[in-house]
Amino acid sequence: MITPAFIGIGSNLTGDRALTEVRRCISWLCQEFPRTAAAEPYVTEGEGVKSAGMTYINSVARIYTVKSADEVNAMLKDYEASRGRRHRVPEVTIDADLVTFGECILRPIDFMRSYFQRGYRQITKNES
Repeated sequence: MITPAFIGIGSNLTGDRALTEVRRCISWLCQEFPRTAAAEPYVTEGEGVKSAGMTYINSVARIYTVKSADEVNAMLKDYEASRGRRHRVPEVTIDADLVTFGECILRPIDFMRSYFQRGYRQITKNES
């Protein structure tokens, strides 16, 4: 069965590096999941305790997959690691989180955040 899923993407590297990482992640998703649609990257302010005061480049991508949510999530975490992502440090090389899978919202807090909703609306608006 083919399942749609939405992925939140972000980076807080300085200069053009964040935009480069977000675009690189979108390109990788397009290679792995050929029917990928992605919101144009945009600048946001960090939300939540750990991200407050930081500037991010964000995007949202919609994929269609025959893989399970666990398989997609493992792919995303492997991708993050391949790009040098280290957790518990303020610098976020790339963050790619599986937010929805089919009808399930896997990360409800992320789903409600403005940085996710902006890209999500951009993609779903184009379907109307």
